[in-house]
Amino acid sequence: MTPVARFLKQMLGDEYWEIFRTRVRAVFAENFPERINDFRDAVLAVGHKPAAS
Repeated sequence: MTPVARFLKQMLGDEYWEIFRTRVRAVFAENFPERINDFRDAVLAVGHKPAAS
C-alpha cells in the first residue's frame, strides 16, 4: 500500500475505505478490459537485512 493510500485509509476509516475500494473497482472495470498486457521490462530486486551482531 502506498503512503497516499495509507493516509486516505486513515482519513476515511474502515467503513468508508471499503466503500471507496468497491467504487474504485467498479469504475476501473467499466473503463478497462479484464486483462491488460504490458510488455515493458521490469527490474526487480530482493534483499534482506543482515542480523545485528
